[in-house]
Amino acid sequence: LERLMMTDVRTLAPDEPLGRAAQLLLAGFQQDFPVVDATGAVVGVLTRRDLVTALGAHGEGASVGSAMRRDFPRATPDEPVEAVLQRLHG
Repeated sequence: LERLMMTDVRTLAPDEPLGRAAQLLLAGFQQDFPVVDATGAVVGVLTRRDLVTALGAHGEGASVGSAMRRDFPRATPDEPVEAVLQRLHG
């Protein structure tokens, strides 16, 4: 799985404004963003769809934490690709 993973990933903090996420979305190819706390632990994910919905509902000053998903599938670099794909499609 490691050979298929993106290595240049932009992350966001829960307290950052949605406007920052929108800037990153427009500036690059990344569509979804891991949200990490001060210790570097992944605490959520902000998808493009959730970002657009939250921007429309709450504006760019709302926090990333208010729009991120807290329940999301996870994978590790050493997992077999087939197992991850099966879990994502299941």
